[in-house]
Amino acid sequence: GNGPSFAAGRLAYVLGLNGPAMAVDTACSSSLVAVHLAAQALKAGECTAALVGGVNLLLSPVTMELVGHTHALSVSGRCRTFDAGADGFVRGEGCGVVVLKRLADARRDGDRVWAVIEGSAINQDGRSAGLTAPNRDAQEAVIRAALAASGADPASVGYVETHGTGTSLGDPIEVEALNAVYGAANTTNPAAPCLLGALKSAIGHLESAAGVASLIKATLALHHGHLPANLHFRALNPHIRLSGLLPASAPALLDRPRAGISSFGLSGTNAHVILRRSAAPDQAAPDRAAPAPLLPLSARSDAALRGLAGRWAVALPALDGHPDDLAAALSTAANRRASLPWRAAFSAPDAGSLAAALAAFAAGDEVPGLSAARAVGPLRPVFVFPGQGAQWPGMGRALLRAAQRPGASPGALAFRAGLDELAPHVLRESGFDPRALLAQEDDESFAAAMAAIEVVQPLLFAVGYGLACWWRGMGVVPSAVVGHSQGEVTAACVAG
Repeated sequence: GNGPSFAAGRLAYVLGLNGPAMAVDTACSSSLVAVHLAAQALKAGECTAALVGGVNLLLSPVTMELVGHTHALSVSGRCRTFDAGADGFVRGEGCGVVVLKRLADARRDGDRVWAVIEGSAINQDGRSAGLTAPNRDAQEAVIRAALAASGADPASVGYVETHGTGTSLGDPIEVEALNAVYGAANTTNPAAPCLLGALKSAIGHLESAAGVASLIKATLALHHGHLPANLHFRALNPHIRLSGLLPASAPALLDRPRAGISSFGLSGTNAHVILRRSAAPDQAAPDRAAPAPLLPLSARSDAALRGLAGRWAVALPALDGHPDDLAAALSTAANRRASLPWRAAFSAPDAGSLAAALAAFAAGDEVPGLSAARAVGPLRPVFVFPGQGAQWPGMGRALLRAAQRPGASPGALAFRAGLDELAPHVLRESGFDPRALLAQEDDESFAAAMAAIEVVQPLLFAVGYGLACWWRGMGVVPSAVVGHSQGEVTAACVAG
């Protein structure tokens, strides 16, 4: 299970996914090739959504030593893409994952669409100057193929996120291919060249994760209409000739709707993606009211919780009028902070109101109009009741037997008492006694009886209620209950 080929399968197993699952290895272009394959699977209807990602960890010093012997690593420890002082690439670590869906499905489901993949292509260098030497013709061909798949005019691409390794061989060859396609399309307007981005100058070469990292950067750049500067760029490499292209040596605004993303594998497998800025209607879920901001906080004591609320009260006013930043801050608080025993949850219509409520809570004052704002103290368990499908032959039989034995546990007695309480109601409404069905010894008869919807659902309700009684009989009292599908009925009953 530790082989690279098992990684995708193990993730699919953990997440319960059933579509195509594969680990892609084309060296540096792996994750952008995976994006292309996922897009193809979505178009073919092999899946309705896709998780695509890449990860790179530098775990073995042996690999670093071997790469060092190639003299491809930067001696200065800086990735100087397109610069005259470029002396090699810098290895980096990281992980990136994107969610892909067909655009119509994303709009139907009310998803936030950050960008649209209009086209993509992959190809191979073939018999080039050497096994690991880049091939200019192949790079040009894969760019043209991606543009053809997208139907986009190359002049509409205002920015290319390059492979940009910062090597003396790779950078000039890549720019030659870009000149032939994007540069040629921009020569009529020299005042507005196509900008060249280089993420590797900031975070290094993530190798198998480099492509998806570039995709994420390009997505955010298009979304915000702002391209950050390449780092460590001082003067253009004298071996690079630019025509209609310009390295992003300073932050720049993006006024054209498209970006290209290149990723070229050391294996010779190349990939290119055409990305389009999402239209404004895609930025919010249609016909869905935005929920009021919710801020959950937790701490180790009541005093610490109120102190934390006070710090949030000071910080939040700066986010008023910036809904994206506010949403990001609240999401981090909900999903990335430790869950400690003392908790409070705050809800208010905007950052200013939320800050006022937090300040009042921090001062020990009453906080009117909040969905919830109280320290719950040390946590008690939550009972979760599943829906139909959790049943099996023989379910509940052992507990019923245990309740009939001398010296039965309080839990077993409470389970039987719960069934005794419910039995007349189930008999009246559904025509059978749940105790009799649970007690029968023949598993085949039990399974046959549960094949009927009018039997299995009332029986699951009775067993769920009986199990809640069992836990209470053992001294376990829930602080909350939640149910899924059929379990909602049981949860509502247990909640009173």
